[in-house]
Amino acid sequence: MGSLTAHSFIIRITMKEISIKHFFDISKKDYVLSLITEPSSLEKKITEPHLHRPGLALTGYYERFPYQRIQLLGETEINYLQTLQEDVLYDRLNEIMSFNIPCFIVSKGLSVPSQMEFLANEMNIAILVSRLSTEKLYWQLSRFLRDYFAPEQSIHATLVEVFGVGILLSGRSGIGKSECALELIERKHRLITDDVVKLKLQEDKLYGTSSKDIGHFMEIRGVGIIDVERMFGIEAIRKETKIDIQ
Repeated sequence: MGSLTAHSFIIRITMKEISIKHFFDISKKDYVLSLITEPSSLEKKITEPHLHRPGLALTGYYERFPYQRIQLLGETEINYLQTLQEDVLYDRLNEIMSFNIPCFIVSKGLSVPSQMEFLANEMNIAILVSRLSTEKLYWQLSRFLRDYFAPEQSIHATLVEVFGVGILLSGRSGIGKSECALELIERKHRLITDDVVKLKLQEDKLYGTSSKDIGHFMEIRGVGIIDVERMFGIEAIRKETKIDIQ
């Protein structure tokens, strides 16, 4: 057992994506989202784990324009669009929407120009409106995307937290990982998950959680399957922890 670094494991990096429709369905309550374009505009996919505020792109400057990202429009962007003459506004929006943008998200419940809604429907680009402030929406969405797109891999192990330190117990089946974890739980430490641990790499740090959302169960030889939360209380479990030691 020793100190753990992110390089102690080879984390499987796979290309992830999430459809706008799925994102909208699972996030509309948390981010107070509403859809103002046609439902068919939800067909595109998010493939980038970052947001972009397209201030320069709205002025017609497209060098280094990260159009693959969600485009977040706040009060500054919307106010700028409202200052443009109708013909200039139409041409500018037509240009920016010619890129393969996944969607626009507008903060603070702001109204977009009618031309923008029209062109978005024509080009099948979703426009979502949130009631949250621009700053709050930016940080919450950034956290969601960072968590969703983080590289991850599941391994056979048991994960516990001892005095706030995440300890990964690994090794072949039958060597007593679960029994060791149970001894720690009886001494007021916490179980994260038994048998299978899902590793997630975020900012060069490893985090561990259960691979299945089915509660905190352990299989103990000679005893059977036990429900740790029911036996030891909610203080004996935790959903996730940073892994410090293996």
